[in-house]
Order: sequence, then structure tokens, then C-alpha cells
Amino acid sequence: MPLDFPPAPRAPSIPELTHETVDVTIEAAAGTFGSGRAASEGGEQGQRASSILSKVTAELPLYKRRFYGGASYLFLFGDAAGQAVPSSIVSGNAEIFARGVWASPYGLSMGGGLGFVVPIASTAPGSPEAAVASTATGLRAWDAPLFAQGSIALRPSVDVRALEGGFVLQFRQGLDFIFDTSGGLRLLAGSAFLYAGYQATDFLAAGLEVCEYYVISGAQSDLSRASFYFAPTLSWTRGIVQPSLSVYQTFGTPLDPTVSGGLGLRLGVTLVADPQERARR
Repeated sequence: MPLDFPPAPRAPSIPELTHETVDVTIEAAAGTFGSGRAASEGGEQGQRASSILSKVTAELPLYKRRFYGGASYLFLFGDAAGQAVPSSIVSGNAEIFARGVWASPYGLSMGGGLGFVVPIASTAPGSPEAAVASTATGLRAWDAPLFAQGSIALRPSVDVRALEGGFVLQFRQGLDFIFDTSGGLRLLAGSAFLYAGYQATDFLAAGLEVCEYYVISGAQSDLSRASFYFAPTLSWTRGIVQPSLSVYQTFGTPLDPTVSGGLGLRLGVTLVADPQERARR
């Protein structure tokens, strides 16, 4: 039986938990970063780098509104902070994922999923393209497995969402186990997303998304393990094409030490197979 949920805005970076039809989201994010590489290390303090990233995610219900499957792929164009490398186009890895969800008609949903990152990126370690991809992790640290060359990754996650009237509060906690192709662990990290949104009108929603990406492996101090992402968002929630716009700030300790923080803009467009489905929720 369909779940009678009130309309609620979609979080920019984590999935709509109970959609009824196929959803395809196309994202473009552009950001600029400061250089964290000292001149003694071959960098130039004050030099900035930029990245433009595009990501496509498709997800469909496999069984009613209880089990879902999907895939993601990204590519980017940019340069490297504080490094004399040419601007490059870089193809990332692909991710396939599946998740399950329990949902109440009163607005509470929870579930979990598992993603697997397929190593299709052809970038050679130590190449200019690898430096460009590393810099771009300052834009979206939680997509680090999709930037990693010669790596596979497992990505378990849990989701919780509460709806009340036009308000939504959604949380996702995940882990990234990134391995090289020989099976050695390259990175273990955790991610936490929190999204709070409000359906301001019949067609316009506003929200705020916050993400922490925390490196668990390695010997660095606890103060240098976390990076943060802060993004106010406006989104259109009616029709077949549903765009959203976010302005974001990153701070903390980036995965790439040559990056000192970022500021940018994200534009997302979600294609909804049945636009009337949102009006029924």
C-alpha cells in the first residue's frame, strides 16, 4: 500500500528515502580553494585552485518502497592547489549501491544500505590528473572513494528521517573502507550528514545541509582528522524537472594537505519519472 507522506524537500547529497519511481539526479558543483602547501614544499602560499565536478546518480525502487538500487558516476575538471600542473579533465570511479528502508505513514523512516565502488578511473598515481583529483576532494570529501585511483571501496550506511507537516529532518551515517587493488587498506573514514528542510510553498523548499567527514585510519592527531561542509539550499519540488541550488563552505582539515578550504556553488537537477508522486506524499 502506498505510504501517505506529506510533501517534503529532498536533501542535496543523501537519498530521498521513500520515492515511488525512478529518480535521476545530475549535479554540477564548482569551488575554489586556497593552497595549504608551503613555499618550502614547492607551493605558493595564497595561490588558489578551482574544480568543477559533475555527478550523475540514478536510483529505482526494486520492491515496492522497501528496497532500492542505483549507481553513481562522476568526472571533474580543475587544477591542483599550489602545484604547477596543467588543468585536466579527470574521470572518476563508479559506485553501485542497494538499500532497504522501513517507513511509517506517520512520517518516520529508517534503513540501511551498502555501496561498492568499482575502480574504473584510469588516472595514474603521481600524474597531474591524480593531483587534480586529490584537490577536488576539498569540494566533496565524502566522494573520496570516487576520486581514488586504483582503489575499490565498501560503503555501509544507515539512514533516519522524520517528517512533520512541511518539515523534514534527515540523518545519514556512513563508513568508507577504501582498499587498493591488492587488498591493502588505504583509508578508513566516517561520514555524517544532517539535513533540515521546510516546504515553504507548494513548489519551493529551503533547507540546510551539514556534513562531517572524519578520517579514522592513520596516525594524525584528532584535531586534524575532520573536514566539514555547510550548505544552505533552495529547491523546486514540483514537475518532472526539479532543480536545487546550494552555496557551500568547506572548512576543517581537508584530505589533501595542499588545500586550505573551499567556497563554491552547487546546482542539482532531479528528473522524477512521475511528478504526481510527490503531490501524493
